[in-house]
Amino acid sequence: MPFQAFEAADGWLVVGCAKEKFWRRLTGVLGRPELADDPRFATFADRDRHRDVLVPLLADVFRGRTVADWLAPMYAAAIPCAPINDVAAALSDPHTLARELVAHTEHRRYGSVRSPRSPVRVGPPGADAPPLRRAPELGEHTEVVLRGLGYDDARIAGLRAAGAFGAVVGPAFGPAFGPAFGLALETEEA
Repeated sequence: MPFQAFEAADGWLVVGCAKEKFWRRLTGVLGRPELADDPRFATFADRDRHRDVLVPLLADVFRGRTVADWLAPMYAAAIPCAPINDVAAALSDPHTLARELVAHTEHRRYGSVRSPRSPVRVGPPGADAPPLRRAPELGEHTEVVLRGLGYDDARIAGLRAAGAFGAVVGPAFGPAFGPAFGLALETEEA
């Protein structure tokens, strides 16, 4: 305690005082060093016991400056912290860009489609992200999958005639869903 989100003048940030040394450093950055010596806030347990006093106090202080104005001195003091990004900021964050966490694939109807890639990576940097391919359209691989399961032409035709695959009316689920649902898939195959 504190290990939570706080609203600043222009957005939100998270601060994590997972060790006592971070709490002491934070009180200095906040310009409130007396809080470190206040017996109500001396230990994790004390701060937790008095969170109803401490959290509003910290919230008032954090609202007085912008996220960037808080992060710079907290980074310098090695206090665990980070901005809480909205979607646009998260997608343009330098870390996101450096790790290539946004995929760009081509869709025959919607053109270039952006979608998130998995942040889970295995292997050395640069070789840890499988190649991309666009998501299949509805029914695009039905026959290949069914043939792989041992279905023959007659059985596939019978299933199709019985309506087992539904009616394909357009890309994905139709225009109402738009490009937001044109997801890219990561595969081991090129």
